Amino acid sequence: MSVGAQTFEVTRVDVVRRFESWLAFVDAASSSPSSSSVAGKRPLVDVAGKSRDDDANFHGTSTWEEAVELARDTTISPVGIAAGGAGCSFGLALDTSYGASGDEVDVGRYLSGDPDNMIAYHLEPVPRRGRIVTLQVDVGTQWDVPCAEIRNHGAAAFGLADMLRARAVGLDVYATARVVPRSSPGHHSWQMIVKVQSSEAPFDASRIEFAMTHPAMLRRLGFSLAELEMDHIRDLFRFRAGMGYGVPQPRRLPDADVYLPRQERLAAHGGAKGWIESQLQRLGATA
Repeated sequence: MSVGAQTFEVTRVDVVRRFESWLAFVDAASSSPSSSSVAGKRPLVDVAGKSRDDDANFHGTSTWEEAVELARDTTISPVGIAAGGAGCSFGLALDTSYGASGDEVDVGRYLSGDPDNMIAYHLEPVPRRGRIVTLQVDVGTQWDVPCAEIRNHGAAAFGLADMLRARAVGLDVYATARVVPRSSPGHHSWQMIVKVQSSEAPFDASRIEFAMTHPAMLRRLGFSLAELEMDHIRDLFRFRAGMGYGVPQPRRLPDADVYLPRQERLAAHGGAKGWIESQLQRLGATA
């Protein structure tokens, strides 16, 4: 393969970008190109993730900044599960109490003259089933898949996660995308593995929903991460605006209890509801 005046031989390339922290992933995707890659002078036309265009029908957001803001937003569920490893019989739930001091003011109590008008948030132990379920959702997709299809597909996984949370089941949630080059699909691969939710942290509904259902998860953040690779990697996988960003070829993680690949046809299960019910039954979490 030749790039400019340089010629090099590509043997086998298997790139895995794994993040055990959601914020580490967002920070990495938001970072600037390294000097060893493009000397910080990458032209705007060369990227898609951080593109300033307003094609929300493709990216899911009108701007890069909007995608990052959504990714950094967090909404802790009031029954968020936290703490403990496999076999732990208790998790933690977010609870509230009122007093003269706390985290924020309760306007109604304040206006009524109640001295205990401050809300304090704290975690309380709640019983759970003791099992931790690992849920993997493949977010890789072809360039021509509509945003609505991406959202509907991911909504099934988010629905399952929410129902498992309601049943006090600990959750480790991963979003993954794996691609191969169109020219030699059997020899090279590039993969991102992002831990979206840890069973040791409160259930973050907005984060999980964004990662599973929002087109910007791949087409903004994922593309931007891929754009940070060295130029010969970008050329091999065509990680450049308008060049496709590789061919999706998902792969199940070894420890995934539930796996939803992009090619899974939910209609075969009677739609999203049927797929969720079948997974709950398989996991023994129907009640």
